[in-house]
Amino acid sequence: MKEADGVTGEHPDVTEPVTTPESGEVELPESAAERTEIVPPIVEDGIEDAVVVEDDEGVETEASLESGGLPEDAEPDRPESDAELTDVIAPLPAEPEAVEPEAGEPDLDPAATTLVPAVPEATDDAEATEATDDAEATTVVPLAAAEPERTEVLPETGSDDGGDDSDGGDDTPAGLLDEMPEERRSGRTWKVLTGVGIGIVVLAGVYLGGVFYTADRTPPNATVSGVDVGGMTTSDAVSTVRAAFDPRADAAIPLTIGEIEATIEPAAAGLTYDPEASVGQITGRSWDPRVIWERLAGTVDVEAVTHVDQAALEEQLDEAASYVAVAPQDAAIVFADGRAVVTDPVDGAELDVPGAVAIISEDWLTAEGSLDLPLSVVTPDLDQAAVDAAMSTIVDPMMSAPVTLQAGEQQLAIEPVTLTEISSLVGADGAFELVVDPTKVAEVVATGLPDLGGEPKDASFQFVDGVPTVVPAVEGTGIDAQQIADVVAAAAIEPTGRVATAELVSAEPEFTTAAAEALGPLEVIGEFSTPMPYDPPRTENLVIGTGRITGTVVMPGQEFSLLGTIGPISTANGYNVSHGVDQGLVVDVAGGGLSQLSTTTFNAAFEAGMVDVEHRPHTRWFDRYPPGREATVNDPGLDMRWRNNTPYPILMQAGVADSRTWVKLWSVPYWDVEIVSGAKYNFTSSKTIYNTKANCQAESGGKQGFSINVERTVSRDGVVDTEASGTLSWTYTAWPKVVCGPDPATLPPPTPEAPAEG
Repeated sequence: MKEADGVTGEHPDVTEPVTTPESGEVELPESAAERTEIVPPIVEDGIEDAVVVEDDEGVETEASLESGGLPEDAEPDRPESDAELTDVIAPLPAEPEAVEPEAGEPDLDPAATTLVPAVPEATDDAEATEATDDAEATTVVPLAAAEPERTEVLPETGSDDGGDDSDGGDDTPAGLLDEMPEERRSGRTWKVLTGVGIGIVVLAGVYLGGVFYTADRTPPNATVSGVDVGGMTTSDAVSTVRAAFDPRADAAIPLTIGEIEATIEPAAAGLTYDPEASVGQITGRSWDPRVIWERLAGTVDVEAVTHVDQAALEEQLDEAASYVAVAPQDAAIVFADGRAVVTDPVDGAELDVPGAVAIISEDWLTAEGSLDLPLSVVTPDLDQAAVDAAMSTIVDPMMSAPVTLQAGEQQLAIEPVTLTEISSLVGADGAFELVVDPTKVAEVVATGLPDLGGEPKDASFQFVDGVPTVVPAVEGTGIDAQQIADVVAAAAIEPTGRVATAELVSAEPEFTTAAAEALGPLEVIGEFSTPMPYDPPRTENLVIGTGRITGTVVMPGQEFSLLGTIGPISTANGYNVSHGVDQGLVVDVAGGGLSQLSTTTFNAAFEAGMVDVEHRPHTRWFDRYPPGREATVNDPGLDMRWRNNTPYPILMQAGVADSRTWVKLWSVPYWDVEIVSGAKYNFTSSKTIYNTKANCQAESGGKQGFSINVERTVSRDGVVDTEASGTLSWTYTAWPKVVCGPDPATLPPPTPEAPAEG
């Protein structure tokens, strides 16, 4: 026999139940002549299926439950082994309806009804296994007539032998479904789909509710950079974040950089935060189920959303960096007292700007207290490694033995102590280099080899019958000081073979014979003379001074200095003591009278159009000089200088003759000069001075003081040279009357004489 919709196979051991009066329980006899199975019918479109009864021959007969049984002509013949077997299929309405008991039937007591799940047959078919879990696969066993009040539902038991039905068909649920009519199978599918649809609708409702609930509410456990905003609406969460961070966002940010304390303003540094975007990370509509679940039940911690203008921040940090920057100190090696003295290197420090930007960007809004910014170590170019290398490769070999200088046939041994005096260690590209001073090594060579070579001599002029003639220049033979310095430095760091070879070179004079001859016949471009008073020592001073000026050549652009040419003015340099003026008073000084040479030379250059560099007139006017055009001199401190502003050399000639001092300048004519002296004005009268000094010299005085202006115009081809042109203005004091002794007005009154007796 085949069964439909959850009906199990045959149960030969199950017989009609027997209810015991004592316990009210149902007992099954050991042998059963017939078995009754009640199977609910399948309901499709509200129509109950007919009961299908299958006889031993496999013939199906339909019977209506409403008719109360099978038709008489459908009564099957039962075999002797199973005298009566009836499959009753009950309907499965969506909502069970109450059934009124017929007259004379006892009411069913729900409490007295026992539902026993059906026991599946032993089978390997997975579908059969699933079928046994169906609540519809339940066998209802009627209670014995003796106790109609109690109905007990017992589960079916599977066949003990696991064999097939007598007709050899498939008794598994899957097999029964395969043979079930199409109408019954489609009805069951519809029920399953309906249940699934209802479940989907329920889940969708829950899901949509979560979407809209979490769109404007933060998770129950939520923080923004440590600020608790859990379970709040979006607006409340934004207000909470603002209350926590707005004061920090507006306040200066304290910084600690090494030992320096500083602050920066967030606005100036381009530091801002966005409270709405910060809260927006944990609110807003999301369709992601994971996000919804996290917002409903999870813990969410996010950081506040900040914005950094890196350029503005770096600009602010640059100012702070200037205060903390410590420049590294290079190592140094100097020579002192014949040995090398080392100064150790010192590391520097500077603000690590990228690191500072990263720290401030991350922590400026939430940090408690000052932000510690990192410093970077700056190593010096000349470090300890450079010192060690220099000591082993330069200093030690240099101090080990002399360097032999080979100059032609001559040799000079330069001792280590001398090498330290003419050398230095200079840093270059992170290492030390030995440098020999060319000037100092040339002095060593000149002292050690005095006969080596000869100095060149410039072309000059001598006066023959008062006319200048060229004296040819002389080439010299000498050394190239830089070349010697280089070879000595190279030899000094060699452990062996310490020989430096000097190359002798020709030394050309600065003013060559050719240059002198190219000038052609020279002409006097400026001359002047002044009368001399009778004073032999003074005249001797002028003779010495003019002799030192004669033959001097002033090259184009070169300055002439009187003190540089005739000085120093001292008795040790051959000058005599004679009258001079000191602070407006006549005194005796060495080189007295040389102010006349200064005045005469100044006027020769003034009339030649030379540029006046330095001069100063006397405090009082001497009538042997042109007023406003004279110059005194004092060594040290007061010089007379002018500059050659022509393209030609100027030859100077000076002398003393016929009680006059004279100076001539010889060259190629170049400037046109016009000099106009104004009238004297602003006269002042003499006054009396009392001088109590031991060297006082009485003067009669009487000459007035005055002011004067002298205008000079220097031009060439009508074009005025503004540098040389101009006006000289000077004010002279009156010549005082000098009385040697105290002022009578300061003396005590004389003691009156005693009257004569008598």
